[in-house]
Amino acid sequence: MTKIWARAVGATAVSGLLLLSGCGNFGSGFFQNPNSPPTPTSGSDFVYVVNANQTVSAFSVGTGALTAIAGNPVNPGSAGSVAVSRANTYLYVGGAGAIYCYSIGTTGAITEVTASGIGSLGTYGIISMDTSPNGEYLVAVGTSSGANPQIYVFSTNTSSGALAEVSVTPMVPPASGAVNAASVRVSANGAYVGVALGGGGDLVYPFNESTGGLSTPTKLVPLPSGYEDNYLVFDPTSSYVYLGRYGLSSGTGSVVTLSLSSTGALTQTSTVAAGNAVKWILVNSSGADVYTANSADQTISGFSAASGVLTAVTESPFSAAAGVTSLVEDNSGKYVIAAADGGTGTTDLTLYEFDALTPTKLDAVATYANGSGVTGSVAIAATH
Repeated sequence: MTKIWARAVGATAVSGLLLLSGCGNFGSGFFQNPNSPPTPTSGSDFVYVVNANQTVSAFSVGTGALTAIAGNPVNPGSAGSVAVSRANTYLYVGGAGAIYCYSIGTTGAITEVTASGIGSLGTYGIISMDTSPNGEYLVAVGTSSGANPQIYVFSTNTSSGALAEVSVTPMVPPASGAVNAASVRVSANGAYVGVALGGGGDLVYPFNESTGGLSTPTKLVPLPSGYEDNYLVFDPTSSYVYLGRYGLSSGTGSVVTLSLSSTGALTQTSTVAAGNAVKWILVNSSGADVYTANSADQTISGFSAASGVLTAVTESPFSAAAGVTSLVEDNSGKYVIAAADGGTGTTDLTLYEFDALTPTKLDAVATYANGSGVTGSVAIAATH
């Protein structure tokens, strides 16, 4: 599998999640003609899942159902995060010391992209990625044992999928807790990049979407002692930031809301209780609904959102699979797909639809396995 490389500053050990290295064998199936240029698939509805064994599975979303695309699962050699280009033409998979690039065909099938190497991530494993709204940049966070996490900005070639490094910046955690970089997200207006660093707190960088430049970050502190922020996401208006917070000793989870002014000033406005061990926050495309994946208690908490104020719906929390890790809304806006890492004998994916009578409520439609011999999912991304 082709790696699209990126230069990194020195470190000596591989991040704990992403221990595998090298490309490995891609395997059979899941291909389109490599001589055909990618075709934008804005009308197509696909979901790509990173599995616990660092393979990738793909599904098309239909009426109340997921359909596996032939060739599941694909083995890039190492995988821990995934992102889809804004034009839905390329899939980026972050792994140990590499970012892999695939072109996406009109059926959702993917094939490797031939691109020249431009350096190496070294011992850094890519644990989260996001694309800028204008489609011109990929932003990624990498971790390596014994070193501060790094934030990378790459320009993306929309014709070939190739990445070119714009910058790589070691992050200085604003809090003194154990650093466990968990997520990076770009705001919908393209003006900010936010990173959750676990017990290390959170950072929000002003972002120049014209040049890919990052400015000095705002440090979101204080983070209460004994807590971790495992997820950060912006609302669709870029007016609010939501943090997924976890109490290490109490086992409690919550969502912290901060207002984001036009000048970049951040002000904490509220905190609402969620489930145990919040791992992911999904804000739906309208911004009216917010959901948390609560890994430890096998639930999804649902909230209605109005001007940044979250209100738990009466039916929340909703039942989920063991070890639910991540959530995504499909591009039709009709479904939420939850990925879980509960292991052998548990559900990998659950498809939910929005309840017709009760706003924000999720109704489970069906469950799925990622593929033969594959158990557990750690990340998910959908076409836009």
